Amino acid sequence: MKWEIQVRAYLTGAADHVRVIQRTRDSDGKYHDPAPPTDQDECKAWDKSERIAMGIIMATVSNLHLELIHRMSEEPVWDVWKAIEGQHQQQDTSLHHEAWMQMFAICKKPTETYVDYYR
Repeated sequence: MKWEIQVRAYLTGAADHVRVIQRTRDSDGKYHDPAPPTDQDECKAWDKSERIAMGIIMATVSNLHLELIHRMSEEPVWDVWKAIEGQHQQQDTSLHHEAWMQMFAICKKPTETYVDYYR
């Protein structure tokens, strides 16, 4: 989260490069992924923003994402951003359950049941 905020802050600063990694809302309140504009001049500015954002991401990425960045270096920056985010958001509930069970195993007494400990 700290890295994400720092990257967003840097890209927001000078020329609003953050638009290439920021979802927007339409008038109905629905979110949309960033997409390049159709105007040719705006598209050039978009491409520049993507290169700057990718450079910042590549320069600040930890060893944890090194392979991902290497593999996706030619992809749109939004796809890279989502892939990094996806590595940090576990949606598998069995992992949450396992984490709770490990915590209970560390903290509970051997004679205590999990239900007693939870209460």
